[in-house]
Amino acid sequence: MALPPELRADATVVIYNPETGARTVLRQGTNSLECEPAHPPGGFITCYSELAAPRRELEAKLRAQKKTDKEIDKEVAAEIKAGTLNEPPFGTMYYRLATKPGVIKWLWVLSVPNATTQSIGVSTKSQRDAALQGHGLPWLMLAGTPHAHIMIPINQ
Repeated sequence: MALPPELRADATVVIYNPETGARTVLRQGTNSLECEPAHPPGGFITCYSELAAPRRELEAKLRAQKKTDKEIDKEVAAEIKAGTLNEPPFGTMYYRLATKPGVIKWLWVLSVPNATTQSIGVSTKSQRDAALQGHGLPWLMLAGTPHAHIMIPINQ
């Protein structure tokens, strides 16, 4: 449900065992997107490019080892720096649907590694509060870093 309707039927659906981090394919799709019906932490429904699957697998295994979010981020960054894990390329989409109150319900995220306000013309001012009111606009997070991305709240 996190995907635009025309992409849903062809997406692969996967889950990760919270105790082991093992990946299970519930439904094999035919497009390049993978979805998790309840991605921890937070229970969000998430969908992303299959290019992000190795990172998701690593995160699931580290989470199963009871690592903190900070420890997971540090290990992922080390794997990227070592060249054993690739970041999704510029323009890769990530889709999130929240099922709980107090967070942006529909959020699309566009990966723009190393982008800045000057290079792509997107503000870094958070639109979270406006998005919770149904009036959010895109904003750039982590500008100038390999993890830079544009948050795109989809208003209802």
